[in-house]
Amino acid sequence: MSRALKRLGYVIDRQHGSHRTMKCSGRPDILFSYHDTASIAPGAVRKILMDDIGLSEREALSCL
Repeated sequence: MSRALKRLGYVIDRQHGSHRTMKCSGRPDILFSYHDTASIAPGAVRKILMDDIGLSEREALSCL
């Protein structure tokens, strides 16, 4: 998930434990709980990319 957000231009603004805030100019800030060893469910990835950021399905698939 982190790689997909970085491809969109997001950078980690701050981190407290497993909670990261990522920022990108012109896009909404994203706050999520992240564990390096855990995989993220496809539904959660879709929610973040499409609902929270506002990407179309095609744009979301292209950054994965």
